[in-house]
Amino acid sequence: SEGGASLDDVVDITTFHTDVQRQLQVAIKVRMEHMNMPHPAWTAVGTTALATPDGVTEIKVVAVVE
Repeated sequence: SEGGASLDDVVDITTFHTDVQRQLQVAIKVRMEHMNMPHPAWTAVGTTALATPDGVTEIKVVAVVE
């Protein structure tokens, strides 16, 4: 990435879902396939709407690069 970070530098993930039950299973699968152990802290939040009217999931990631 531009800042020199990789998925290994991620320390916190917050995801926002319009259908937590359905979308969380996909998010977990993606995390397991693309992120190394130990996985970062993760908070999943259910919501009725997102920033864009047709949005279904938003993801906020915090990475620490030393």
